[in-house]
Amino acid sequence: MKKILPFILSIVIPVIGFSQADSVIMGPGYANQVYYSFSNGEVLSSNNTEWDIAFGTGGFDTDIRINDGFGAALYLYPNGDTGSWNTIDTNGMQNWLPRYNSDSSWNITAFAAPGINHPDYGWGIYNSTTHEVVGDSMYILQLTDGSLKKFKMNVMSTMGILTFTYADLDGANQVQGSINKMNYNTKKHVYYSIKADSTMDLEPVMGSWDIVFTKYQAPQPTGGFYPVTGVLTAIDNTVAESRGEDVNDAEWFNQDYTANIGTIGSDWKSFSFTTGWELQDSLSYFVTDTNDLVWQLYFTGFGGSSTGKAVFNKMQVGTTSIDKSNVAVNTVSIYPNPAVDNVIIAIESSENLNNLDVTVFSLTGQVVYRKVINVVSNTNLEFPVSGWNQGMYLVRIGNDENAIIKQLIIK
Repeated sequence: MKKILPFILSIVIPVIGFSQADSVIMGPGYANQVYYSFSNGEVLSSNNTEWDIAFGTGGFDTDIRINDGFGAALYLYPNGDTGSWNTIDTNGMQNWLPRYNSDSSWNITAFAAPGINHPDYGWGIYNSTTHEVVGDSMYILQLTDGSLKKFKMNVMSTMGILTFTYADLDGANQVQGSINKMNYNTKKHVYYSIKADSTMDLEPVMGSWDIVFTKYQAPQPTGGFYPVTGVLTAIDNTVAESRGEDVNDAEWFNQDYTANIGTIGSDWKSFSFTTGWELQDSLSYFVTDTNDLVWQLYFTGFGGSSTGKAVFNKMQVGTTSIDKSNVAVNTVSIYPNPAVDNVIIAIESSENLNNLDVTVFSLTGQVVYRKVINVVSNTNLEFPVSGWNQGMYLVRIGNDENAIIKQLIIK
């Protein structure tokens, strides 16, 4: 493999690029979700109105989302668990609080609220004997057409088979659905329409897109949730918002990066009843893409619900990773990432390595942590980060001329 350029120079000298104008069209009423790659442009536009729930496809991914941008809402049944399936009582439902997906993480969903931890995954409990997740909660699901269904997850098997049951509130039209999520494991989600009793394939392959233009629910400053149209980022990308700074003066390496998928969000625009849609001044975003390139993004136009057209400029301005070197390391994992208190760097090598340099830099090039270690097969390096500033850091395994580079986010 190629050796990298000296590391410090690579992160403080921006890559010279040219601003490119582009646009996406979500259609009237923002009916489509549009997946976009900074390097390759629009990847896929798919109908965003017909699905009701979406399942995470990873091997032990228990995430279940609802189509809250188009009216879906989820209610946890407060009067019992799955054993109450035949005796459901919806009196007082008007006082139940609906549950929506988080706009900050793909992994926090209406079915799994914040604070859910193993072995309780919200909709079900992990069975340590069978290694299945067995459903134990019952829900009322409001579909995108406004109709109500009772819904329960049955089981997520070790083979990736998801089974679930839904029916009218009176028990009529009961259906047991089943999805083999491993058939879709190159995507982040597989979708399902309860209205049509059918599975839907609506996403491009993970790694092929960086941001998605879509409609979703977002929390409001005054409380509650409201449907908005905006931009969410892919799960492995990070974003920094530069607000109040001229887009031509903002520097990518002097920003606080976050893994919050809703950082771009919807507030780059606002609506005035006298002038229509207005764009925020002096606002741009820096996004690390799936190739570890850094792009500056700022919006120049918005067509509203009549066309769903968003117009923007993009420019490649930097990189957070240079070609991997020939350091004799098989894998490097950093967890938790994002981190709050402590970080573990797990290094796996097929041969023993002596005096391996591990250095953590801020994006301005400041060394914030350094340790020289010996690696024997599998080695874990743990260190505290609770006193660090929030944002993105770069972890270098090796030396300036021959290194592996990883990102680390501190919350």
